[in-house]
Amino acid sequence: MPIGPINEAMTEHKKAIRAVLALPVACTVCTGCGQDASEADGQEDRKPLNIIYIMSDDHSYQTIGAYGHGLIETPNIDRLADSGMIFTQSFVANSISSPSRACLLTGKHSHKNGFTDNTRTFDGSQQTFPKLLRQAGYETAVISKWHLTSAPTGFDYWNILIGQGQYYNPTFIDNGERRVIPGYATDITTDLALDWLENKRDPEKPFCLLLHHKAPHRTWMPDLQDLGAFDDAELPLPENFYDEYEGRPAAAAQEMEIDRYKLIHFYGHDIDSWELYDLEKDPTEMHNLYGDRSYRRVQKKLHRELLRLQELYDDPVEQELAQGIQ
Repeated sequence: MPIGPINEAMTEHKKAIRAVLALPVACTVCTGCGQDASEADGQEDRKPLNIIYIMSDDHSYQTIGAYGHGLIETPNIDRLADSGMIFTQSFVANSISSPSRACLLTGKHSHKNGFTDNTRTFDGSQQTFPKLLRQAGYETAVISKWHLTSAPTGFDYWNILIGQGQYYNPTFIDNGERRVIPGYATDITTDLALDWLENKRDPEKPFCLLLHHKAPHRTWMPDLQDLGAFDDAELPLPENFYDEYEGRPAAAAQEMEIDRYKLIHFYGHDIDSWELYDLEKDPTEMHNLYGDRSYRRVQKKLHRELLRLQELYDDPVEQELAQGIQ
């Protein structure tokens, strides 16, 4: 979580923001824009800091260059770490996407703010820090991933993805109005942020912008120009990649059954179909068994396991296809 200042001058401010947002942001970043310390010395009334909070989703610290693992290059995030600070002993109360956002907004643990897992609906009537900032004269905004089911409260401007959102040509809800925006989610999120900063906010007020990227959350779809970026890369496998589940017979049995059967869901704007394969009898996946009565028990079990994993790992769930605010 690097934290770093951005120069108050607007031209430098734009350069810095563009530099930071040029990549799919891959860490939680908080930046403030205000007076230099030298300018503020001796002044009783300091100008309020502007706040830009940049969050990525489901991004491991091993894939942030500043932590030194060498798996991927993140030069703009590393620059913020170099000019600010990096946390090496920091922990969260609830690491799942939506509950962690609720904790961030309220400053309360999940059992207190009521959003304990992704099946809940956030109570937007409770106190949040954007509401407190508005009371203090700030203009507030949240852009891109929200995923709290209820509509945002405490923001002068909000433009959010539906549920997990889509990487390509995603649908946004712009203060209640839905529209599909052509392009790639990370670029669109960045452009919306810059547009609000430069054209839509009140320049006479301090501001707080929550910029919540979808990337790099599964299903790991890069921008089209980056599809082959790692074709020649050699990435080491995790230490537990070949886990044999020693001493965990239940996990081993479940893994064996999952290894035998494959359940696939194809979905999109005009697609919604399922496929089921028995890999022991049909290793080349030529015979779709979905709907076959003799595989009904397996099918139900895999459906339950899919939903469990989607909730556990904050993966898109089928209910989001109903296009509700999430």
